[in-house]
Amino acid sequence: MKYKQTRVCGTCRAHKIGCDGKRPSCSQCSFTGRNCAGYQLATVFISYSAAASPRTPRTVSSAKASSAKQKHITQRIGQYSIPASLNGITAQEFATVILNCYIPTNKHNLSIADTSTTQVCGAWVNILPRLVDKPFLGSLISSAVKTFAAAILERTPEGRHLTSQNFEDYNSTLYHLKDALSSPKRFFIETAAAISCLAMSELLLPTSQTAFDTHLHGLGALIQSHPPSAFASDTAFHAVFVGTRPLFIFQALTARTPTFLSQRPWTTTPFRHHPASDMQRLLSDVAILPSILHEVDGLLLLLVRTPDSQDGATEASTASLATAAAAAAANLRSRLHRVLARLETWNRHRFQSENAATTVLPDLSPHIPGDAGATHDRENSYGRSGPCCATSAAGSCCCCCCCAPRFPSLLAANVSVHAWAFGIVCLEEVERVDRVVGAAVGAAVGAAAERGWGGGGLVDDGGGDDDDAGGYWRSHEEGGGGGLGGDLRSRAVDLAVKVSRSIEYLVQDEMKLFGPASAIFPLQAAYRTLCRDPGGNAREIERCRDFFERIRRKGYRAKKYFPPDSAELRGQ
Repeated sequence: MKYKQTRVCGTCRAHKIGCDGKRPSCSQCSFTGRNCAGYQLATVFISYSAAASPRTPRTVSSAKASSAKQKHITQRIGQYSIPASLNGITAQEFATVILNCYIPTNKHNLSIADTSTTQVCGAWVNILPRLVDKPFLGSLISSAVKTFAAAILERTPEGRHLTSQNFEDYNSTLYHLKDALSSPKRFFIETAAAISCLAMSELLLPTSQTAFDTHLHGLGALIQSHPPSAFASDTAFHAVFVGTRPLFIFQALTARTPTFLSQRPWTTTPFRHHPASDMQRLLSDVAILPSILHEVDGLLLLLVRTPDSQDGATEASTASLATAAAAAAANLRSRLHRVLARLETWNRHRFQSENAATTVLPDLSPHIPGDAGATHDRENSYGRSGPCCATSAAGSCCCCCCCAPRFPSLLAANVSVHAWAFGIVCLEEVERVDRVVGAAVGAAVGAAAERGWGGGGLVDDGGGDDDDAGGYWRSHEEGGGGGLGGDLRSRAVDLAVKVSRSIEYLVQDEMKLFGPASAIFPLQAAYRTLCRDPGGNAREIERCRDFFERIRRKGYRAKKYFPPDSAELRGQ
């Protein structure tokens, strides 16, 4: 426990000068013209575990200096007193708060040049101490760091009184950001880091339902204003790119709109001098997925808007449209399967953990549905061999602890969980295309048969492969769509179960704010799939809801990322 002297005002303490303790303003502040921050301090405790010895930094001299400064900042992380006012706290101290509360415990001593171990949405945080330490930078980054740190502190009971001040800081940062964007002399890295801070503040203390997406759109436009080569050599530029890249892809998948990150220069050039981590390589594999989803929407919208015969459309035009739709759908289905094939390789991929030991991802094969009461001997989540708990009639495990995997590293956990989530997205889209386009083709085939057209080229003799527009659609319709569609749904549910039983690793206290943030997208994908069969997946659905609630209690309050039946939205 540490008590700060109440006879030293916050301003004098920040400037490390003597203070006579006069009230309401000390003599030192009066003489220098500074604003006296006052003396009211509330003592709080923040736990901290000593980090491991720092890694050997890269050979670049600037990286060595940054690593040394990072180590110095890390050593200062410990006990904090949350003051009644944040005016006397330095930007460097705010950056330290962010590192302590956001970066996982065992990551505090990583050099910002060590991009091989960067995770989801976290690399840019490591450059904040270096940015706020540069006196020639403007007040934008200092204001943004203060806003982000205040949003973090506001999560605690002792920091509730900071809410109104946080909104003032937020508005001040927006003012500085507007000035920075209108001035070509401003530094890109400061502006990009400031926008990232504002975006994270929106997840913790949202001001509107659209502000987070607005910040990401602005940051994406800012990054696109530079060539991909700008993010290849400069360490800070590269950290911003790899740290925000997952957010852009998640946003594009949610909005079902193409992203510039799918272009080949953006998947290769930024990693010319910094080897891509497994997470970054996975993102490169799925960067095309938002474009495919966008094309699927366009195809299905075309089918929905097609006028029927009552609107004057001829049977021939309807048949022609169905033929074109079948060909387009087969192409989309083929592209989705190519993405699935790449994702399948990640299930067998061998990852390098942080200590350079080669490990294999845990086997999370789902239990056989209907095998209620069965006992399975396998290595459980904590490396102990023993009986697994009994499964329910729906095939769900009765508890979470023994079926949750213990990943060899945070990187392995993130890659696994997100690969499964991307697989869910692909399988759902294939099933959607099969169902909607298959029904349209089937209706056209039926109409052609009634009129004696013989199909008009809607289906062929089945000479093509599974992805051709002919034999596949005929077999799909003849089988009623249940065989393949049912298999797709089953595979998607299997992946959703894997995700739901793996989130426990990401929401541990040791993962700080980073872990829950990286769990939101895969948990959403799993929950959406499981809810398609509420009765059969009741236990897994409840598990997902519990994780959503735990993420909310960690401090993330943006309601749009939580299911409508969560405790937050029920007003509990």
